Amino acid sequence: MSTSRGLPSVLRNLWAFHIAAEEQQFQLAAARLNIAQSAVSRRIRQLEDDLGVKLFERRASGVQLTPEGDIFRADVVRILNGIDESVARVRRASKGKVGTLRVGFVEMAMRQTLLTRAVMQFRVRFPEVELKLMPMLSADVERAVRSEAIDVGFFNRNGAPLDGVEYRRIASHQLLLAVPAKGPHAQDKPVRLASLQGESFIMPSRVPAPEIHDRLLLAFRLAGVEPTVLMEAGTSETMMHMVAAGLGLGFVDSSRRDSKPAGVLLRSIIDFADALELEMAWQSGNASHVVGQFVAVVESLIPARGARSGKRSAIR
Repeated sequence: MSTSRGLPSVLRNLWAFHIAAEEQQFQLAAARLNIAQSAVSRRIRQLEDDLGVKLFERRASGVQLTPEGDIFRADVVRILNGIDESVARVRRASKGKVGTLRVGFVEMAMRQTLLTRAVMQFRVRFPEVELKLMPMLSADVERAVRSEAIDVGFFNRNGAPLDGVEYRRIASHQLLLAVPAKGPHAQDKPVRLASLQGESFIMPSRVPAPEIHDRLLLAFRLAGVEPTVLMEAGTSETMMHMVAAGLGLGFVDSSRRDSKPAGVLLRSIIDFADALELEMAWQSGNASHVVGQFVAVVESLIPARGARSGKRSAIR
């Protein structure tokens, strides 16, 4: 347990009682506490007066706990141990080692080895931090960061950065055309949207990522193509299985290159080369040491060529 230095008077009295109970002699207790014996006696007497209970039997050879003092001693040990544990937790919290971290993410983010590695490293380094992983729609992540519903978000940002939010680019992907391996476009490498007139499409749903959906429709218009949309798919996994079944052509991001189902080929699109940026976002000036530690872990894993988009972080 810690020393009594700097403790409020009630805690100093409890500490003096604890040491005196161990030593069974005020003189030895005074030596351990590095104070005068009279100060030990005064603290014990004040404690007894506050409690209205006699804690020690005073004898010529020393002191002995009364039955009430013996009961009180067990409680005091728990109290002092609890204070030590609380102090240690507060100090760990000040270093970002204790607390709760809420992380919102989109589907694409969890396909990044960087994010999964960051989560694993963070759990190992900060086991006392409660990590809450929250799947979300891309359109909701930025607002959740701004409103403090989450602490850190991973999403596809296509609009202007919001005031008060920090951004860090995690990865950059291209939108690819998913085609049946035995379809007419299987040999087209890469393809042009203009060559897809008359085809049927399974489009990315506008609900999770409206920016990508709208940019794709604009690209079709610029290419002079009026796409026939069979349906919108909520996930790229669903979309690719529909493509594999021959229901139409689809669009997925390049992070799916290594996880496409059999019977599906992915082709780059010449006239839609816009990058899909996966970014990490958190509130500017966030004083949370836990957030700062997590951001630092993620940043340590980003390849050197990655660059910040937005204001420079103030968290350290």
